[in-house]
Amino acid sequence: MLKRLVAVSLTVAVLALAGNVGATPMVTLTTSSLRDGSFGGGPFSADLLGNAKNPDFLTFCIEINEHISLPGTYDYSVGMYAVKGGQGGPKPDPLDERTAYLFRGFLNGSLGVDTIVEAQALQEAIWRIEQETSTSWYSSTTDDTLANFYLTESTKAVKDNFYGVQVMNLTSKDSTGATVQNQSMLYVPEPGMFILLGPGLLGLGLLRRRMKKA
Repeated sequence: MLKRLVAVSLTVAVLALAGNVGATPMVTLTTSSLRDGSFGGGPFSADLLGNAKNPDFLTFCIEINEHISLPGTYDYSVGMYAVKGGQGGPKPDPLDERTAYLFRGFLNGSLGVDTIVEAQALQEAIWRIEQETSTSWYSSTTDDTLANFYLTESTKAVKDNFYGVQVMNLTSKDSTGATVQNQSMLYVPEPGMFILLGPGLLGLGLLRRRMKKA
């Protein structure tokens, strides 16, 4: 069982539910090669069930105070809020455009997130943006300097521009059959999302690669 957290999945996918009208969409989450098991956050691998047009994608958590199990299958709905909210912020908790900006940079490769430490630092930055924590949550595994680097880059986000990113709220049934809110994940329900965000993130990707070589 992972540490309690509300996951906000950031993804490139087409929300195509044709043929499943009336059915609750479902997603299966598993671990990814950018996780080593010592860190409670993402990225996780997500597979939208019954959606052949939508490839598996990687997703990060936005909130901390709910939990998931891996592997796990959940119902989901899409919107612009983490329905239950997390450790910080209102309930429901609206998506921050800085989180969306960083996630798009992760998806299109311009952030240069290629290692577990970099992925953990990006998750840390997302948590701080979403008011889940103000200091390093996993100080033994997270590169705090790199997390601060991502935080600085996130300030380049255009206000109220969410870059096509939305929130995918995950739910499941408890032992009584009641619906339980498990996590909230970011999602891009549009085709062709591997487009660059512009010179800012292009420059960031080059800078990150130079930092790795230094």
